[in-house]
Amino acid sequence: MRIYFVVIVFYLPFISVFGNTGDTIVDPRDGEKYATFKISNTIWLAQNVRYQSPNSLCYENDSSNCRTLGRLYPITELSDVCPSGFRLPLKQEVDELNKAIKHKVYHIGDPSSWVNLKATRFSNIYDLNIPAGGRYDSIGYYDKQLKQAVINKGFHHKGVAASYWLKPESDDYENVWHWHIGPPFTDHKSDVHSHSIIPELQLFSVRCVSKDTQNN
Repeated sequence: MRIYFVVIVFYLPFISVFGNTGDTIVDPRDGEKYATFKISNTIWLAQNVRYQSPNSLCYENDSSNCRTLGRLYPITELSDVCPSGFRLPLKQEVDELNKAIKHKVYHIGDPSSWVNLKATRFSNIYDLNIPAGGRYDSIGYYDKQLKQAVINKGFHHKGVAASYWLKPESDDYENVWHWHIGPPFTDHKSDVHSHSIIPELQLFSVRCVSKDTQNN
């Protein structure tokens, strides 16, 4: 007696938990292509911006880092960074994103403990393709062995954390909103926060958004 099995294969296009994905936009300024994903009616770029503004940098001035991590931008050039039709995200849009991905807030003051989180720290946001791209900054912390403050100016925390600019709410550099993912650089917790910025000193990544006006 022969038994025959019928296998029915269902084809399901990939839909992420964040909404429809797969659309691609092309930045006409340089031909760079970016995938997108959507949360509610906000369309996000799925990669960090790579547009070369005059004072943007590749991490450690290595062009291969620009390809995988995007560029790092000073606050003075943010108005010209995003592709046409896109802009920097607002605080409430990042809050919405964090809620959707259940992003955890870390509060770790000791830099020696950062490396211990390296394997698992971004596990809840890998689907967004958010690399631990670091930043350019002057980072200070208290060294317990030296018993003094240590300040390092330059590129920091590739493979450890990421920092993103949010849309500035004014033209001054006080209380500038930005989004930090990963262990904090000081005793401040990670996530969305604001403080004063030194324009020529701090360069962060950029992830742009647009509104889906067709499905409001």
